[in-house]
Amino acid sequence: MVMWRCNRPDCSRPASASLSYRYDDSSVWVGDLTADDESQHRLCAPHAERLRVPLGWELIDLRMAPDGVAVA
Repeated sequence: MVMWRCNRPDCSRPASASLSYRYDDSSVWVGDLTADDESQHRLCAPHAERLRVPLGWELIDLRMAPDGVAVA
């Protein structure tokens, strides 16, 4: 199994979430980490939790908690 690292500069923590975005509708998604999708950015838990989006953008958190319930 591949161990991904956080994509943030100077961060070496293991990735635990994925980040994707669309400029045309000003939206950002944070989701569960998927190893097969190279187009997504990867974030460690602390960076995923502190993520802020630009004014006017929507942040959509699609991650699932360990009990299977959506976080947001």
